[in-house]
Amino acid sequence: MKRNLLKKPILHIAIITLILLISGWYLTSFKSFFTVDTGLRFMQIRQLVEQDWRTFAIDYPQQVLDPNLEHVPYYYAYSVIDGEIYLDVSHIYPLLVSFFFSVMGTMGLPIVAVAGGLLTAVALYKLSQLTKLPHPEWLLWITIFATPIVFYSLALWDHTLAAACAAWAVYGMSKSMIQKRWQPAFWAGIFAGFGLAQRPEMYLFTLVLGLSILIFAWRSWRLVLSFVISGVLSTCFVWVLQYLWVGHPFGLAFAPHFFGYGTPDQYIVTANSFSPLYKYTFLLFYVEPGIMLTFVATLLILVGTILIVFSLRLANLRKPVWLLAGGMACVVGYGLLMYWSRYGIIPGIISTFPLIALSLTFIDEENGRYTKIHRFVSLVTFLFLGGMLLVWPSYGGRQWGARYLLVAYPLLAFLAFYTYSTVSTKLDTQMKKTLQYVTAALLITSILMQFMGVRALYIVKIDKAKQQKLVASLEPDIFVTDKTQAHLPPAMSPLTDKLFLQTGNDENREALFNHLQAENVQQFGYITLAENDKPPFPAGTCYVLDEEQSLPQCGGSSSCWIYQLSANCGQ
Repeated sequence: MKRNLLKKPILHIAIITLILLISGWYLTSFKSFFTVDTGLRFMQIRQLVEQDWRTFAIDYPQQVLDPNLEHVPYYYAYSVIDGEIYLDVSHIYPLLVSFFFSVMGTMGLPIVAVAGGLLTAVALYKLSQLTKLPHPEWLLWITIFATPIVFYSLALWDHTLAAACAAWAVYGMSKSMIQKRWQPAFWAGIFAGFGLAQRPEMYLFTLVLGLSILIFAWRSWRLVLSFVISGVLSTCFVWVLQYLWVGHPFGLAFAPHFFGYGTPDQYIVTANSFSPLYKYTFLLFYVEPGIMLTFVATLLILVGTILIVFSLRLANLRKPVWLLAGGMACVVGYGLLMYWSRYGIIPGIISTFPLIALSLTFIDEENGRYTKIHRFVSLVTFLFLGGMLLVWPSYGGRQWGARYLLVAYPLLAFLAFYTYSTVSTKLDTQMKKTLQYVTAALLITSILMQFMGVRALYIVKIDKAKQQKLVASLEPDIFVTDKTQAHLPPAMSPLTDKLFLQTGNDENREALFNHLQAENVQQFGYITLAENDKPPFPAGTCYVLDEEQSLPQCGGSSSCWIYQLSANCGQ
């Protein structure tokens, strides 16, 4: 009776939901954000509610001081359309969250991201159930807590919704190929099309999914046609919505970056240029320049992964000693990265998913009924990963794991689970026992790795909350940040009584200072790097530094300098 209860997915889903919601509510209580992108999404959510969902345009009270929109403090993540400011974020996610936020306040913020993570896990559970893998309920836990899905379920981000759309599209098509029915393929197309509204990388995922369907189901024209028709319909629906909302069918998470739609003549802050090698490094693994520990860790992980794959693939190396050596090398390598994660964020898909060694161990079953699904999922996953490495222009910044590749993590988890479940039945007793030990070690390591990611999220949110309190305690209502602190205004979005402006070079800064004086702004704060010994002096104006109110350290790497308009100005 008890054993049957533990196999019921609803019990596992309920427990996971409770864990994620409690964690999400606790992290949300700090009212701070992990990164610029999450701060901007909160700003969009709040603006939708405040404007009664009439428009996605952002209210910009600073325009009184910045009439030509030359000092917009939203990094390079905004567009100007018909004289109004729009944030370059997806539209569905903040819209959904805004409904919960309007009713529940900040407690409503994590619900949609958590739901995205749960839907992703349920899709992978259904996929493992479809392929008759033992203990499919395990994949509910593995998908959430052994991949960065848990991290992005607790951050105010749209990545988990995209992962859910991708997972259900793959499951629907897999079910259609197994059962030879067109209805699941139709729903797969709906999910794929809806996913385009969540993340730009879903365009590439949908493309490789369609290509994989042509390769595996080209003879089943009903399945292919069902997927294409529903995919086109849902895509057109998304495009029409986005055109009505912001004037471009591809939306503002895609159109400004790929077509220049709404892009201002010049951003104060621009994205840093980087070499393709840098992109590959941050998407795949993590080596910090000058930090030997990260190089040694990555080397151990790569060697360990190769040993695990070869010891399971090659008959000559199918010995416990090689498999055990590979597992030990991986565990030590990931252990070193976890140690380093106390000081920084770990990017890369290989460096944050220890089970990838099993995902890469492609062992084909001859004449197996579900071999086709394993091949199909493998092709979709690795075509997507290869396409992102080859053609995608960015890597997503220094975030936990590879956020642009998040849709691949659940599929890799399924492949790892599939590999273990099928390979372990074909090995001799000693090799099977060794595989069990190695898999358990990799699984525990993967869970611990995600715990370190959530820990990093917690630490960053605490630090940002402290910085918010310091800035909130300062007297000025207007703050100016320079390029070194371009990330700060979105992080301060909960401070509705403070207005922020951004400056670029010296000429741009002096022009702003003069304009503030002309508008009779009596006091403002200037936030720059704490490393700067002296604050920039607003030459040619009547502002003087208020040293008593200024804070040389005001959280993170920032210093806050307060300027007062001199009473003797013009005398």
